[in-house]
Amino acid sequence: MTVTSGQLVDICLSYDSNQLEEVVVCGFGASTSKFSAPVIKRDAEVKFEDRDYSATREMSRRSTSKQGRLAENGAEGLAHVRRNFRTLALWAPATATGSDGSATFHFTMPDNVTTWRLQGLVHDREGAVASLDTTVLSRQTLMVTDNLPRFLRQGDETQLPLTVSNMGERQLKGTLAVQAVGKGKTLTDKAYKFSLQPSALKAFTTPLHVPADSLLQAITVRATASARDHGDTMERTIPIASGKERVPEIKTVSRPAAKAIREALGEMDSVRGNDALSLAAKIYMAYKLGELDDDDDDDEPSKSHVAPLGSLQRLQHHDGTFAWWPGMPTSRIVTVTVAEMLAPLVGNYHEVAYLLRPTRAKLAAWLAEDARQLEKKGVAACDLEEAYHILYALSLMPAPLPAEAKAARKTLLDYAESHGADLTILGKARVATALSLDGRREAARGMMESLGQYAVTTADRGTYFDTPKAYYSWRDYKIPTVTAAIHALSLIAPADTTLLMGMKRWLVEEKKTQRWDTPLVTVDAVEAFLTGPMPKKVAWPVVTGWHEAEASALADESRGFSVSRTIEPTDSLHRCLRMGNRVRVVIKVHADRDCDFVRVTDHRPACLMPVSQLSGYDWRLGCYVRPMDEQTDYYFETLPKGDYTLTTDYILDRPGNYHAGAVKVECEYNSAFMGRSTPNTRIAISEDNLH
Repeated sequence: MTVTSGQLVDICLSYDSNQLEEVVVCGFGASTSKFSAPVIKRDAEVKFEDRDYSATREMSRRSTSKQGRLAENGAEGLAHVRRNFRTLALWAPATATGSDGSATFHFTMPDNVTTWRLQGLVHDREGAVASLDTTVLSRQTLMVTDNLPRFLRQGDETQLPLTVSNMGERQLKGTLAVQAVGKGKTLTDKAYKFSLQPSALKAFTTPLHVPADSLLQAITVRATASARDHGDTMERTIPIASGKERVPEIKTVSRPAAKAIREALGEMDSVRGNDALSLAAKIYMAYKLGELDDDDDDDEPSKSHVAPLGSLQRLQHHDGTFAWWPGMPTSRIVTVTVAEMLAPLVGNYHEVAYLLRPTRAKLAAWLAEDARQLEKKGVAACDLEEAYHILYALSLMPAPLPAEAKAARKTLLDYAESHGADLTILGKARVATALSLDGRREAARGMMESLGQYAVTTADRGTYFDTPKAYYSWRDYKIPTVTAAIHALSLIAPADTTLLMGMKRWLVEEKKTQRWDTPLVTVDAVEAFLTGPMPKKVAWPVVTGWHEAEASALADESRGFSVSRTIEPTDSLHRCLRMGNRVRVVIKVHADRDCDFVRVTDHRPACLMPVSQLSGYDWRLGCYVRPMDEQTDYYFETLPKGDYTLTTDYILDRPGNYHAGAVKVECEYNSAFMGRSTPNTRIAISEDNLH
């Protein structure tokens, strides 16, 4: 069927037991073939676009005959300015039929000149279903179509591509008038002659310069084609991307260090898992939250969470091992991790000691087996790092070991003393603790001196380990490494308060840009922070407000991040690219610390069309990519310290001179940590070359 864009349409769906897929359209002919898939939209978008549905029903009966007469005499375009370019013409999912089994829809056809897909799905109370799938062609005798840019920036010089089509059976001669208006001022006003044979078309381009006016928000483009008694007028609005940036107002306040740790424990309230690791973390939180003494906070700590010891005990097997989830087999790594988390509580809470009593016996058996494998088959036959974790957990439980476990401890510690260079920083810290508790104080101090050689201290971040040996664990970042070092240092060299306080300060600094939503890393950090002396105050940057400023007037900023952007040809052998070729935007990001919830925003030029226009997770970049009309966003759930390169390919889709906006990287968890680059990037594209 064929209808005129902008006219009122009645569609009646009626029951037919012989042909359930028949569609009856009042006043129009048969349907054409199927074409492409329907447009899928969110419910909110659909409701917004179809908000005039009820009003249209009231007007339909009076207007249908008038629109029909316009279509008959060929003057459709002269009576209507096409402004409504919705991609969804009708959405009525909750329509009930009448007693005769029919339903009628009244709506105004959008102004798109295209082929529409009409789909229907009906069912009755008995569960019988029927469907229809057909097409509707919306067209006019004389039509103007466009390929206008999705947006522009201040100072851009572009071309407005327009096409005039003759869909009739006679030759048409006429005029195309193009006008662009912004903030009440005419920016371009051109007229072109055309002569078109039947089923022919002609393309035109109109130059447009966007003034450098910060108050200009949009440009309205109107194109009118007229010939004899035929005509068509289309009107679109091109948004002008704002040249302003939201700038945070940052204030550094003196904050109690313990308050940040209290918040870290409070964030564990969101842990809803009933697995062994989450339950152990909840138990730890319930006991430790009350031990924090924050002099600057009069509020009592939350007592709403009771330690779920019973739930964890149901995951414990008869031999003391733990399953990760109910019904799963025993897991050595889960058992060791639960023991490490709860071991610091054993001396003060008898119910925790009772829970871990059989676990301690199993750990001792595993330790003995690891020592036997080490003696018989060598280091390749056992996981020494995990064995040292077992040794560390056992050392925190105040009870004598069986003779076999004592011999195993001696074997493993002897090997660690002679092969200390092979250990990670985390391994060194765990072994140093075990050596000290075994009475080998000189060996423990030597291990700590070796560990201290990898420590880095900075005025703004404290003390941490910047070496590949301080690896990013499966838990989260490098926090377990630093917390293990704090435990060892507090036991072996408690007088070295400078190094100890430096590492604790690093923990608080990390909390500024990390949520610590992993229960294990929170337990690690809090336990270490509560060990030995604590810093009383810490400088904490907070965002007190926001203001807007012209991006061109802002200096580049680097507060925890630095960022830069270049636009390069994808083919280095052809520096001169024709319009339609690809370029690559290369964004380089440097993070001087580990951060959670990081967003990189690239305000690209208007001439770049993303090759991939769908949002989704990019495994190549390790982030979620969201291309939008005037910018591309990259979202990282976690971004460890280091350097990153983000590359995205675009197509040069139109000639002209275009400007790029700023590129910014920001920690969404704490906006005080951000980096911004506002280079004066300008791209000049001719019909033939990119300069």
